[in-house]
Amino acid sequence: PLLTLAGFPVTTWTQTRLQLQSTPPPHRYSKSLSHIMHDYINSYNPQMRNYPQMRIVYESMMKENTSLDEPDAPEIRIYGNEDSGFSHYTYNDNNVENNTDIDTPEPTPPWEFYYTNEMLLGNGVSPPSRLNLKGCDCEGGQCHLNTGKTKNNSRKPCSCLQKQEDHTKIYDVHGFMYNQDGLLKKNGLPVFECNSLCGCGEECRNRVVGQGRKCKVMLKKTPKKGWGVFACEKIPEGTFIGIYSGELLGHEESEERAIKYDEFGRTYLFDIDWWAPNSDSSESDSSASSSNSDSEEETRRPSKYTIDAYHAGNFTRFLNHSCDPNAALTPVYIDVDEIERPLLTIFSKREIQDQEEITFSYSGDPDVDDDDIDIVRNTQSLQTT
Repeated sequence: PLLTLAGFPVTTWTQTRLQLQSTPPPHRYSKSLSHIMHDYINSYNPQMRNYPQMRIVYESMMKENTSLDEPDAPEIRIYGNEDSGFSHYTYNDNNVENNTDIDTPEPTPPWEFYYTNEMLLGNGVSPPSRLNLKGCDCEGGQCHLNTGKTKNNSRKPCSCLQKQEDHTKIYDVHGFMYNQDGLLKKNGLPVFECNSLCGCGEECRNRVVGQGRKCKVMLKKTPKKGWGVFACEKIPEGTFIGIYSGELLGHEESEERAIKYDEFGRTYLFDIDWWAPNSDSSESDSSASSSNSDSEEETRRPSKYTIDAYHAGNFTRFLNHSCDPNAALTPVYIDVDEIERPLLTIFSKREIQDQEEITFSYSGDPDVDDDDIDIVRNTQSLQTT
């Protein structure tokens, strides 16, 4: 029955949570994207596109397109390679030297994609669902204290904390994946953050990716690798850097695009294949890293989803590959109840120095050896609830 107070309806958290659970999280389809602005700027003559002032337009575009989901994120600056009087472009009074050894002036990255932090749904991809998602009943952001492991602990155990430990206790990671400073304890393992159905507030320790990017980064042209992402300050180990956003594709469409991209030698496709469900059951076999062996390729199921950052994405699409990377991909679950559908996120795997380029490995974490993979495969299967 509807509760009332002085004749006015009263909405309770229980009612709100039930309504949220039956409502899909906010989402958009990639077919709804507009490229009017890109087409307009690309219609300029080359001389006008290469004006140094175009970087101001590009920076404003990035800020505007992420103002709703990351209103407090630091602005991303761009440092080109032109010799037009902008040889020193400052960010918080730190001078950044341009790569003047590159002959072709290029003040901004190409206007070829829609800038967004969202996961845009491709053809045939169903909307995200919260129907089977569970939220904790903790209050006041004290989830990390509600362990339920002491005799005198009168607090109800946090269901999110229990779920996290069910997936990561085999790696000797206790509690949430974040420490008291909001830093990731270990890269590559699945992270289950508190979600929109949880009773805890924004101050909860288990809300990091959901709070948006906090570290300062810049885009800068490199001599040999095109555009790259660089730190604007010292980034501690375990810091959330950004979400690898783009179009979320099904397997068949990703295969078709891969063929097309191979023809002109550029691709931004990433398979989501950490925790691919076992085809013989409703449970999931965990895999912390991709293997390049022939036997593994023969037995592994194709990933159900792939992220394509070619037509849509954010600054993370400019992260370059390194065999000795300082950042790594980590799957993070927030407002989704499907184990095959995490967010691909970038976290620093060691301390990154100011002005240092941020890189990660395109072929999996090189620090994960075969013994680690075998341990993962022999553990209990993951559960989606």
